[in-house]
Amino acid sequence: MSKATTFHDACSSKTIHADTIYNKPYMSCFQKCQRIRFNLGSSSAGKQPRRPRRIIQPNSYFRNFQVNVCKAKYIVSTEDLLAYESVLFLSSDPQFASKKVINYDNVQVSYKQLGTLRRSNKVSVDMFVINAFCRKLFKDKHPKDSRRHYFFSTVGDYLMEHPYEGHPKFLHDNCGKCFRLANGCFNFTSSDYVSIILFFPINHGDHWFVFVVAIHDGYFIFLDSVFREDQDYQKMVRSIVIPNIVKAWDEFIGVDWNFDEFVIHHAPVPKQDLKFFSKYDDGIFVMKYLELWYPRINLMQKFSSTNISDIRVRYINEMVFSEHNSNNTEKNLVRNHNVVFEMRRNSGFQLATSHISGM
Repeated sequence: MSKATTFHDACSSKTIHADTIYNKPYMSCFQKCQRIRFNLGSSSAGKQPRRPRRIIQPNSYFRNFQVNVCKAKYIVSTEDLLAYESVLFLSSDPQFASKKVINYDNVQVSYKQLGTLRRSNKVSVDMFVINAFCRKLFKDKHPKDSRRHYFFSTVGDYLMEHPYEGHPKFLHDNCGKCFRLANGCFNFTSSDYVSIILFFPINHGDHWFVFVVAIHDGYFIFLDSVFREDQDYQKMVRSIVIPNIVKAWDEFIGVDWNFDEFVIHHAPVPKQDLKFFSKYDDGIFVMKYLELWYPRINLMQKFSSTNISDIRVRYINEMVFSEHNSNNTEKNLVRNHNVVFEMRRNSGFQLATSHISGM
């Protein structure tokens, strides 16, 4: 005769059994629920669970409170400042201005172009600097590890329908090449349930912003240091770039995707300080967005407009002295502060250090 089991003992046994199954590693939530005969609808369809889809959005009560306080500091050393001064001098010297100081697999930047990172030049950050920065981010961490693809600004020109004099098909052909190469490097529709993110730095109307496509998360995202989503500039940009990215996808990738269900999102990002506004800071903000933005990161805590001056110095150093920069001759020249200082003294070049502290 078998021993009778009380209701309490039966419940305890089932609970322990359910906990054991639920806590079993390497099993999706869908499979765990099936094992305990719990019928729960799941978007994972039995595949490995994915990260949360929601893009972080601080609660309105905290939007301008402690949650968004930026305590980040960007330390600039004396060596960094000396290298910065060297690049500024060489960028303005006729003998060196056109020389290539950066070479990332034939993505090159001259001293003059790199010198646009200096605020006092009163010009936007050069597109070749932005493109080289995208290449550096690619080299720093391959898309198969980062799940991030960075496109050159010429693709942004195509998406914004910018004219290209002398070769009307150039932007179209270039966009197709970039899409196919990026997709071949790491498939946009990879089914490992980790969202692929496409970054497009765009300069329109002498203003830089970033357009982001989160493929699996279903978002079109805009990162802008000046314009809000309800302003005419962003309204116009949205009306052009979104239809064109869908058109480019259909033509160059050719995979059915539910873009009609995508949500348009203007992410909360650090903005330019209107009190000390400079339209030429937008390129630096864009570089920082490209480097740091991620759906689950509150970018407001990572940097602010007060950090931009130091970030300029840091970026010049990081780009020149990157391990991916194969132009060792120019790297050594920038490092050789005594030689550059002697050249600078003979030419009567004025130090720019005062601009750094006053920016």
